[in-house]
Formats: sequence, structure tokens, C-alpha cells
Amino acid sequence: MNRFIEELNKKVLVIDGAMGTLLMAEGIGPEECFDAQNIKKPEVVRKVHQLYIDAGADIIETNTFGANKIKLSEYGLGDKVREINIAAAKIAREAAGTKFVAGSIGPLGKLIDPLGEVTFDQAYSTFAEQAKALEEGGVDVLCIETISDLQEMRAAVIAAKNETKLPVIASMTFDEGEKTIYGTTPEVAAVVLQAIGADIISSNCSNGPDGLLKVAKRLSAVSKIPIMMMPNAGLPELVDNKAVYKMTPARFASFVPKFIALGVRIIGGCCGTNPAHIKAVKSEIRNPKFEANAKSEIQNSKFASRTRVVEVIEGVPLLVGERINPTGRKLFQEEIKAGKTQIIRKEAVDQTKEGADLLDVNISAPEVAETAAMHSAIRVVQSSSEQPICIDSPSYAAMEAGLKAFSGKALLNSVNGKRESMEKVIPLAKKYGAGIIALALDEKGIPQTADDRVRIAERIVNYAKQSGIAPEDIYVDNLVMTAGVGIQGSLETLKAI
Repeated sequence: MNRFIEELNKKVLVIDGAMGTLLMAEGIGPEECFDAQNIKKPEVVRKVHQLYIDAGADIIETNTFGANKIKLSEYGLGDKVREINIAAAKIAREAAGTKFVAGSIGPLGKLIDPLGEVTFDQAYSTFAEQAKALEEGGVDVLCIETISDLQEMRAAVIAAKNETKLPVIASMTFDEGEKTIYGTTPEVAAVVLQAIGADIISSNCSNGPDGLLKVAKRLSAVSKIPIMMMPNAGLPELVDNKAVYKMTPARFASFVPKFIALGVRIIGGCCGTNPAHIKAVKSEIRNPKFEANAKSEIQNSKFASRTRVVEVIEGVPLLVGERINPTGRKLFQEEIKAGKTQIIRKEAVDQTKEGADLLDVNISAPEVAETAAMHSAIRVVQSSSEQPICIDSPSYAAMEAGLKAFSGKALLNSVNGKRESMEKVIPLAKKYGAGIIALALDEKGIPQTADDRVRIAERIVNYAKQSGIAPEDIYVDNLVMTAGVGIQGSLETLKAI
């Protein structure tokens, strides 16, 4: 097990506070690019790190919040991503000694699809470049922070988990209404980020500790993984045209027992905090009466869109709307071939009104470029409905296009017992955090007996579990045959169930 995760399992850890304000106190302005100081004035960056280590921080973050190619390019430093991140990691490591170093990864500064022009793949490669450089520099964990867009966070976490071997903290910003500016709730964030492999879920910035206490409570209700909180030092006040944070270290640290009572495992600070705030937090945690709560296992499967969670509860039917399907519908097929989406949008809206919990999206039709069509369809559906999506396609490329485009946790329809299907679909489900529908058929087709269906289902389930798919996210379809095929087949399906 990773040393950082081992330590986190033993005790509550303290992470540092703000970096930018301390660099400004040393005479470095934002126009000089804080991240560039890792190679221009490394001694100043190291001084800030040392202040937090001396204050008692168990974790310090690298000075790399904006050290991605997109942001560095604004300063003419787009070709310095690797150099700056490696330098930052080494500076922090020198200061930290045996303490932990978190590689800070901030937002790209541009909106990504479907909210902006940056594609998922472009975001992925940008985050991957920074994450790999931080790993090369020797950080212990990656901290993806101050993200408001769930889709951007998905790209960042998926890149970090697939391109490095490091644990990942996923930290989003929630406003006073306990939502991101794009409507994502703490519950949605927890469901989606756990599914794509985040090791710690967090919130930072936006609010003071009183506001983030509410977020922490909501996260702890649904999270199976540890929680981190990095509040601002209260809300800023405008003094002489400057944002001033007036919350004292003592007041800031008074919230520590409340966070720990909710099971929060890492506590630190964001805007307005300094080494004095972190020292006060550390002194509270040293009190032996504060002990981290163990996280309970939560077994109900959940799916999510950007703004809504749908929980699968035993005994309560889950309704899947399957009208977004052109099979046998010539007009619909022609519309998809023409690149139009009017029917897709109407079906999404109508089925949502009729009470569908999930919307199945299938755009397979003759002469259709299915990968591009699936991307377009998913964009339309999630702009028309808050319901989670079931991605239905015989094309692995189209499946992946849908998974990239969907800002949530989806259900994949489907995987079967053929080796090619398992080897292609299940890794996609793991990478993008989706549930799967397992069809009880293989190279020989649909088995005639219940025992053979169970055998195939067992093969798929075992493969999926070994690949890291949670058991509660695996659904088996025993393939009910029509009555016209014969009653015996239907009886075998019931036996298989």
C-alpha cells in the first residue's frame, strides 16, 4: 500500500494553506507567474514551504496550481511544463523531509466540452502531462483542486489515475448554496469521483469553514473514501479595493473538532490562510479526544448526471427509457444520418416527464458515423434532461465517445461473455467509472439452459470484479425471449434468475 494512504488510515493529517498570498508577501506579483518561481526564485518557494512545515503541516502542496500547458502558455512558458513541475516537486520534497508532498493541479482556465471548446482528449492530455511530471519529481499524492466543472474534474482524475501510479485527491469548489457554479451537488461529486477512482474526495476555496462544514456532512453521507476539507479563512471583505480575510487562526481552528466528527481525514486551508492558521489546526488535532471515524461501506449502486443522483434501491423498480433508439424507425435513422438531433431531444424531454430514471441512448443505424453521432447525442440528452444515461452501442469506439461526453456516472449497455467483449467493454467501464449490463450469451449465442446462462454470467461477473468493478455496479440480463420463440426459453430465463 502507498505510504501516504497507510498514514491516512492511521490518523487525521494536516495539509498546508495558501501559497499565492505568501509569495506576494515576498514581493512576487501574479503577473510574474507564481509557477515560474520554481525555476526563477526557488529559494522563495522553499521558504514558504518551510513556514508550513514549521507550523506542523503533515502535507505541503507544490507551487504548481497553474503549471499546466494552457495556463503557462499565457506567460510564454508552454514548453516548460515538465521543467517547472519537476523543479516544484523537488523544492517541496527538500522542505518536507519525511512529511508528504502533494502535487497541486489546478483548473485549465478554459471551459471544456460540452461547456467550452477544449475537448475531453485535450483536457486529458494536458492534465496527464502535468501529473506525470509531478510524479517524476517525487510527489506522494496528486491534489486536483479548485475545480468547478465536474467534466473537467473527470478528465483530470481519469488522466491522473491512468497515467500515474499515485493516489489522487479530487477537490471541488461549492458555493454558499452547496453546489458548484454548474449545479453539481456534493452527492453527485462523491458518486462520480469515487467511480472513476479518486482516493480522497475534497472541497476547497469558495467558503469559510462554516460553509464547508455543510458540504462535508453531505459528502460523508455518501462517500466510501476519505474526505479532505480546505476552507478559506472566512469570506473576504473589500478593504481599500483589496479582498481581506479576517477570520483569526483560533476561530478557523475551532471548526476542526466538527470536521473530524464527520469523519474528515485531512484538514488544511485555502485563500486567506497562512502558517498561523495551520499551526492552530495542528494544535486542535493533537488533542487526543479527536479521533477519525471509520468509513462504513455503502452497497447501493448509484448513477449520476452532472446535477442528479439516482440510487438503485432493492424492491424499487428502476425505469429505463429506451425511446432514443432508431431501430425500425426510418425517420429517426434519416435524422441521425443527417446529423440532426430534434427527435433525440424530444424523446429525452418526453421520457423524463414520464418518469424515466435513466435514459438509454442508442444511435446505431446504417451508414452512420457512430462515434461522432454518439458524442452529439449525449451532449443533446444531457442538455435536455437531468437524468443519468445508459450508453447503448455495439461499437466500442462509440461507447468510449459517449463515456467521455457524459458528465456523470453512466451505465454501459452492454458486455457479454465473448472474450473480445469482456476485454474491450470492462476496461472502459473501469476507466470512466460506469456500471455494466452483462448479457448471458457468448460466442455460441444465447444458451438454451439456465445453467449455461448462469455459467456465462459468472464468467463476466468474475472478470469485472477482478478488473475493479464494484459488485453493486454489475447487472445481469438473462435475456428473456419472446413468446413466439417458445415458452421453454422463457422458463429457462426464470430459472436462471
